[in-house]
Amino acid sequence: NNTYAALPGYNINLFTRKSRREEYSNLTSIVKKMLPKSPVILLFPTFDVATPSDHVVAFDSLASLLRSDQQVILLSDYPILDKHPIRVNKSIVKSSDTGFNLEYRTPPAEIMNFIKSHDNFHYLDLSDSKAFDNAPYYNDTLMYYDVDHLNIYGSKVYAKFSGDKLGSLIVELLH
Repeated sequence: NNTYAALPGYNINLFTRKSRREEYSNLTSIVKKMLPKSPVILLFPTFDVATPSDHVVAFDSLASLLRSDQQVILLSDYPILDKHPIRVNKSIVKSSDTGFNLEYRTPPAEIMNFIKSHDNFHYLDLSDSKAFDNAPYYNDTLMYYDVDHLNIYGSKVYAKFSGDKLGSLIVELLH
């Protein structure tokens, strides 16, 4: 679940199902144990469920657990589609509208302000990735599982086009 990063600090009442609360609790316990060993922490949450202030509270909780030499990188989200890529041609009657519009979701201003005010928090914007030039396809192969999830192939393509940018930032931050 990438809606909430596995960070301590989210209000447990945000998780409406008991199984999600337990999953969150278990994951945050693991994160707390792993944090001291991690020079770089990568975050890839979406921001469309909780309020920006919920996320800021969790980011602030994370910041309080970090040493000054630890770096946090928030990765931008990949684009979502305006319609389901598999169902678009499912109808017997061929639709004339088979094109796709992409929506790049960006972090709320409160999150960006938090990142700007903390020296060891960074935002990596990957929205210029060539992986999505012909989305939902890459080399005539479908990259999406549905409107807002990449399939395995899409994940590999995204990594291929984004890995160098992420790697460069990590090297820069650690030196």
